Amino acid sequence: MKYSVVTVLLLLVMAAGADVCAQQRLSNKGKDFWVGYGPHQFMESILSDTDGAIGAQEMVLYLSAEQDADVTVTIDSSGLNHPFGENWSKTYHVNANQVLMTDKIPKSGMYNATLHSEPVSAGCPDCTNSEGLFTRRGIHITSTTPIVAYAHIYAQATSGATMLMPVETWGYTYTSLNSKQMRSNNSNTCYSFMYVIAQHDNTVIEIIPSVDTRNGHLKGVPYRATLQKGHIYQVIGAPLNSKLPVNSWGEELTGTTVRSIANDAGGCYPIAVFSGSSRTENPCGGLEGLRVYGGDNDMQQVFPRQAWGKRYLTAPTSEGASSNLFMNNIYKIQVQDVNTVVKKNGVVLPVSSMITPGNFYYYESSTADYIEADKPVMVAQYMSGGCVLDQMGDPEMFYISPMEQGIKHVGFFRNNLFLIKYNYLTLIIPDKGVSSLKIDGKVDDYNYKYAHPNKPGYSVVVKRWVGGQAQCIAESDSAFTAITYGLGGAESYGYNAGTYINNLNASGSLRNEANTTSTINEYTCAGTPVELSLKVHGTPATRIEWKLSSVPGISPAADVVQAAPVPAATEVTDGETFYTYRLPGTYTISQPGTYILPVLHTNPSSESCNQTDTIRLEITVKPRVTPPVQIQYTGCTGDTLHLRAAATSGNGYTFNRFTFTFPGPHVRTNEQKIDTLLPAGSYALQYRGITTEGCTADSAFTVAIHEKPVAAFDTEKDICLGEPSTFTDKSAGSGVALSRWTWLFGDGITAEYTMSRNIIRSYQRFGNYLPKLAVTDVNGCVSDTFSMPVAVHAVPDAAFTPPAAICMPGAATFTNQSVIEDNSALRYTWNMGDGSASLTTRDVNHTYAASGSYVVKLTVTSTAGCTDEATHTISRFYTQPVAAFTIAPERVCQGKDQVFTDASTAAGSTVTAWSWTFGDGTTADTRNPVKRYTAAGNYAVKLTVTNAVGCTSVAANGNATVYVQPQIDAGPSFTILKGNTVTLAATAQNVATMDLQWTPAALLTGANTLTPSLVATETATYTLTATGKVGGCVTTDQTEVLVYTAVTVPNAFTPNNDGIHDTWEILYLDGYPGSIVQVFDRYGRQVFIGQPGQNVAWKGTYNGKPVPTGTYYYIVDLKNGAKKMTGSVTVIR
Repeated sequence: MKYSVVTVLLLLVMAAGADVCAQQRLSNKGKDFWVGYGPHQFMESILSDTDGAIGAQEMVLYLSAEQDADVTVTIDSSGLNHPFGENWSKTYHVNANQVLMTDKIPKSGMYNATLHSEPVSAGCPDCTNSEGLFTRRGIHITSTTPIVAYAHIYAQATSGATMLMPVETWGYTYTSLNSKQMRSNNSNTCYSFMYVIAQHDNTVIEIIPSVDTRNGHLKGVPYRATLQKGHIYQVIGAPLNSKLPVNSWGEELTGTTVRSIANDAGGCYPIAVFSGSSRTENPCGGLEGLRVYGGDNDMQQVFPRQAWGKRYLTAPTSEGASSNLFMNNIYKIQVQDVNTVVKKNGVVLPVSSMITPGNFYYYESSTADYIEADKPVMVAQYMSGGCVLDQMGDPEMFYISPMEQGIKHVGFFRNNLFLIKYNYLTLIIPDKGVSSLKIDGKVDDYNYKYAHPNKPGYSVVVKRWVGGQAQCIAESDSAFTAITYGLGGAESYGYNAGTYINNLNASGSLRNEANTTSTINEYTCAGTPVELSLKVHGTPATRIEWKLSSVPGISPAADVVQAAPVPAATEVTDGETFYTYRLPGTYTISQPGTYILPVLHTNPSSESCNQTDTIRLEITVKPRVTPPVQIQYTGCTGDTLHLRAAATSGNGYTFNRFTFTFPGPHVRTNEQKIDTLLPAGSYALQYRGITTEGCTADSAFTVAIHEKPVAAFDTEKDICLGEPSTFTDKSAGSGVALSRWTWLFGDGITAEYTMSRNIIRSYQRFGNYLPKLAVTDVNGCVSDTFSMPVAVHAVPDAAFTPPAAICMPGAATFTNQSVIEDNSALRYTWNMGDGSASLTTRDVNHTYAASGSYVVKLTVTSTAGCTDEATHTISRFYTQPVAAFTIAPERVCQGKDQVFTDASTAAGSTVTAWSWTFGDGTTADTRNPVKRYTAAGNYAVKLTVTNAVGCTSVAANGNATVYVQPQIDAGPSFTILKGNTVTLAATAQNVATMDLQWTPAALLTGANTLTPSLVATETATYTLTATGKVGGCVTTDQTEVLVYTAVTVPNAFTPNNDGIHDTWEILYLDGYPGSIVQVFDRYGRQVFIGQPGQNVAWKGTYNGKPVPTGTYYYIVDLKNGAKKMTGSVTVIR
C-alpha cells in the first residue's frame, strides 16, 4: 500500500511558504528521521599513507529547533535481538532558536554505525565489500517538537553534509543521482554509493542498478532485498581500474532505481534513499586525471519521485570570499521517462545529449539558469574539483528544490567544520518577495543581489558570513528555493537550505459551504459546514475510502466508501491530467485543532504494490468564530435600535456577509449596519456573520421595547437679565412612575432631581436660551426632550457725566455714557431737577436760571422694555474769567520775536490755564509766550483762559503783523584780467517787493539792478542793499572783483653774472597764487620748478650748477582754469 501525505490547510493564516494549490506542507522539518553513517575513503583498510589515517573520519548530527525540543538519537532500533544488549541511545535538549551538535556517532566497537565492511579479498568470510545489508547500523532521530536535522561526515581535507527528510515525506520510488566517481590515488578506496533505510519490518525493495556494482550485480538486472525496521541496504559502484593508470575511478550510480514492492503479505512501505561518494574529485571541463583538484566525500538524501518537479531555477555558488564572483558548477537533470522534453533557458536539450546509462542530462554553467520539463525531473548541482579558481572549496553535491516545492520560511545550520572560512546562502526569490525577505530577522541583510538572467521577475540573493556555527532563519512573504554551503581551503560542505517535499501527484482542498464562490478555502472553523475534495494525478480512481471515523469530533463520523467514484472535475495542466473527487455532503468538526483524515485512493497507475495510496489530509481547524456584533438600544419606543456587525473579529477573522433576522420572519442581508425603530413589545432577533473564507458565526438575542414618558414644563418666555424665572414641571409617565428629571437650562447649567419640583433660577447672561427637560421612568426609558425658548434681554447701564462746574451765565453740558451689552437701541429721559420739561436727547445742554443745588436723573429704556436710572446732584456754579493780552511789538520784520503778554482777569478766582492760537497753526499754553513767525503776513491771535474752578473765558482776539525780510544774494566773486568787463550776478526772492542799491556805484552801470556791469581796473568789494517796499526791512550782501595783469614770459636770458638779465623772471606771476613753473632740457629732464613766493626767478642752474647754453622748454600752469602756457627759453652765456 502506498502511504503519502496531503494536507488540507484550514488555518486562518497560512503557514510560511503556503501555496493555495499545494496544501500539503510536508517539509524537511519534522519529528522522525533516519540516516546512515555513509562510506568514507578513510574507512578503507588499504588506505595509503598519502590519503590519510584509517578511521580518521567522524560523523555528527546537527539538531536545529525553533521551539524547545527533546531529541533522542538511537543506533539500531530495529527491535530485533541485539547480541550486545541494549541499543546505543542519547537524548539531547535543544533550546528554542538554537542548534546542538551531537556527540560523535560511534565508528567502532559494539555500536559501530559505519556502513563499511572489509573487501572479500581480505580473507574475511563475513566481509561484503561494504555492499549489501547492514542490520545494526540505522541511526534514528526522534523529537518532541518539529526540528531540522543534518548529518555531517568529515575528516582532514574532506567534508560532506546532508539535510535530512522526515519519514512522513518518504516515498516508494527513488532514482539515485551521484557525483562522477574519480579520485586520483593509487588504491581502490573511493566509490560511488547509495543506500536504502526501512522504517517498517518486512520491507521488500527492488534495485535496478544503472551500472555494475562492486559485488557483481549487473547493470539493468533487477534484484531484491528484504529489510527490517532500521536496516540499511547499501549499493557500491564497481571500480574502473582500466579507465586510467589510477585505481580510484569507479562506476557512477546515477540512474540506479529503487522501489518498495509488495512483500509476501502484499504490503509495501515507504523507504528513504541516500546517494553519494566516499570521496571524489568530481572534475569539470574535461580535467579528469590531471590532479589539479582536491577531493571530498558527499552524501545527500534523495527526493522521492513523487516530489520531483517540472520547473527549476538554478544559481551558481560563489567563489571564495567574493559574493559576486561565481564558480563553474556542474548540473545533472535526471529523467524518469527518456521521452521527457527538457529545456534549459528555453532551448530544448537534444535527446542525443542524454548520458546513458543513467538517463540524465549534463551541463556546466557559471550563470543562473531556468530548467523546465514536460514531465517531473530531479536536478542536482555540484561544486567540482578543478573549477574552484581560488583554491577555496572542494567537490560538493546539492539536490535543489523545484519551484513547485518553494517555501517561505526555512531554518538551516551553518558550520565551520572542517576548516570552513565562509558560510553562504544562495537564494532565488520572486522580485516582489525581496522587500519582505528577512535573514536572521533583518531586512536587506545580504551581500549581493542580481536579477535572474533567464527568469524575468526573479532575483538571486547571496548572503555571506565568516565561518561559524549558528542557526539561521530566512523568511519572506513569497516562496523561494535556496542552497547553503561552506568554503575553506580545499574544504566544503553544502545542502538544500530547506524545502517542501510534497507529493506533487496529489493535493487536497476544502470549500466552506457558506462560500458562494467557486474557489477553494484555505481554512475552516469549528462548527462550520465544509466540503472536502481530493485532486489526484494519474488515471481515474476505481475506489476512494474516506476514513472519517479517525477524525475526533467530526460529524458525520462514519467512513465513506466511493466504490466507483466519478470525478467532479477533470483538468489538464502542462499536459498532465488531474482528477478531482468530492466527498458527498458537508462535515463539521466541533473543536479546534489539527486532524489527519486518511483517504485510501485506489488507482491503476499508483506506484504502490496494491495500487492504493493512503493520502493523509492534514486538517487544522480554527476556533469557532465569535460573532462580532454590537447591539446598542435604550429599550424604549422612539429610540433607534443600532445593530453593528464588525468586519473583523478579535481573533483575526474578516467578514463580508451579514444577516439579521427579525420576527415575521423578516430577513435583512448584506447589511453591516442596521438602524431601525421598533414599537413597544418583546422581539427575538438572530444574527449570522460569514467570513471571507465561509466560516459562520451565529448569535441570538432578545430585545424588549417600552413606551417612553412625556416631558413638559411652563415658564415665562421674555425676561430681563437678573429677573428670576420659574419653571413649572408638567411631565407624565406612560403607566409607570417617573424616577428622574433632567434639566438643561441652555446656559451650561444642568440639574437632576429624583422627584418633581418647580425650579426658580436667574440667568447670568442675556441671550436666547432653550431650556430643556427630559424625564426617565422606572423602566429606564427616557422621554423625548421637551424645550421652550426663553429670551433673556440685556439691561441697559445708565450713566452720564455732569459738568465739573457751571460757569454762569453759560449752559451746563451733560454727557450721556449709557450702554447696553447687546448694542440695541435705547430711549432716554432727562429730569434736570429745576422743574423744567423732560429732555429726550442723548446728551443735553441746559441753562439754569440761577445758581443752586439740583438733582439730575437719567432714565434709560431698551427696546425690550428693560430700564436703568442714573442720578447726580449739581451745585457748583461760578462766574466766567475775562481774557485779554498785548503784543509787543505788533509789527516786526521776518525773523524777529514778538512777546505776547497776558492781561486776563478772574473775578473771585485766579487764572490757572492759558490757551493761545497764533493764526499759523501753532499754539502755546504758557502765560506770556514769545513767538517768531517764519512767514510774512497778518495773523489773528486768540487767547482763552481757565480759572481755578474750571470755567473758561470767551476768547480774546489780537493781530500780529510780520513784514517781508528781503532775501538776496550778491552773487559770486570774480577774478578778471585788467581792462575786461564783468557783470555782477546777484539774485533775490520776490524782487518786486524791494528796492535795490549797489555801493560803491561809481564804476557800475545800473547800480539799482541785480546785474550791473563794470570795466575792471582794480580789485574792489561791492555791497548790495535791499529795502522792503512795505515795512522797510533791510538786507545787505557783498561780492568781490579781483583784477589781475597778463603774464609775460621772456624767451631768453644771460645768466653770466653781469647784472643784466642774469635771471629768467615771468612778469605778473605773483598775481596768480598757486601757479607752478616747470623748465625741462631737451631730454625732458626737469631742471627747474618754481611757485610765487618761492624761487620764481630761474638763475640758469640745475642742482646748483650752471646749465649749458641752449634752448629749454617751459610749462606755466596758472591754476585759474586757463590752458597751460608752453614755450621755449634760450640760455645765452
